Amino acid sequence: MVITLSRLVSATSGGNTVTKMIMKLWNDESGAAAAEYALILAIVGTGIAVAAAALGVTISTAMDNAGKCISTHGATCP
Repeated sequence: MVITLSRLVSATSGGNTVTKMIMKLWNDESGAAAAEYALILAIVGTGIAVAAAALGVTISTAMDNAGKCISTHGATCP
């Protein structure tokens, strides 16, 4: 079925049921908000994961340095 201007006009002015249903679905934007929220959630989640990984490496390095400092009785402390 080809959607032409005359079919669109008939859909908005009392066309057949199938055409009305297609036009209703075409104009429905309720799912767009959910998709936008999902995209924002994915971006924020990725940012948190990257920050947690970087923080984990920093904490691990600090703990290793503290362990070396303690085990050498302060000889290797910065």
